[in-house]
Amino acid sequence: GQQAAYDTYLARAADGGDRRLVLTEAHQPAFSPGGGWLALNGERDLQENLLIVRPNGSGLQEITEHTEDGLPAWSPDGRSLAFSSTRHGDRQSRIYVIDSVPIGGSKAQGRPLKVGFGDARGHYPAWTAGGQVVYSGCDYSTTPVRCGLLLLSAGPGPQTTSQVTDHPGDTAPAVYGSRIAFMSDREGNWQIYLVNLDGSGLLQLTDSPARDALPTWSPDGSKIAFVSDEGGVWAVWAVDDDGSNRRKLFDIGGSLGPDWPQERISWAP
Repeated sequence: GQQAAYDTYLARAADGGDRRLVLTEAHQPAFSPGGGWLALNGERDLQENLLIVRPNGSGLQEITEHTEDGLPAWSPDGRSLAFSSTRHGDRQSRIYVIDSVPIGGSKAQGRPLKVGFGDARGHYPAWTAGGQVVYSGCDYSTTPVRCGLLLLSAGPGPQTTSQVTDHPGDTAPAVYGSRIAFMSDREGNWQIYLVNLDGSGLLQLTDSPARDALPTWSPDGSKIAFVSDEGGVWAVWAVDDDGSNRRKLFDIGGSLGPDWPQERISWAP
């Protein structure tokens, strides 16, 4: 049967007002720095790859050729994109980088990030200000294998990962300055956590009987928005960066599918 697809909407962060449809059948939105573009994972007829579009819905173009490409994330300078994809023959998810996002209508392959002799295996990449990528995955170049949130230079050639966290359920990282917000089911239920890039200072930000997930930073770094099904309805919530002042911003107005841990929300100025 026909599977329901996600659509991408814009809404005012404070209260969900001024809601408008950006693009049907596209999901995993990521604002470019400054908010001039959205990168999306297309699920559209003949547009099932990574897309970029202006927030008003104009300027739509495909930028990759593989339907498996997903979870695009802009570099801080707005020139590059990291993403994850199972396009490789073994169907394992790898982290790729497009060094220069093609704005003019061409498509880019992207290159897999390298760890030791192999590719970086994982998904859900996010950039740091220093040109590194943090992602959820495993480092198979070590014994024992290390899984959790890993940090890796986005440069070409073999790189060395550093381990930020050590729980395989840690995912959906979002970086602001030297801190990573992420979600984890390490305590048996999805909650939002903070950790420094060097792995220090782990802080559990939410402690709800509901599922709290998919964090994104406010543009000034003082707040973290996330989705929660508290009360039985999926909505966007926010919490201050010390875990205080948890509050509901607005209802999403729809349900999330069983693959919701692979979704994303994004906050622009």
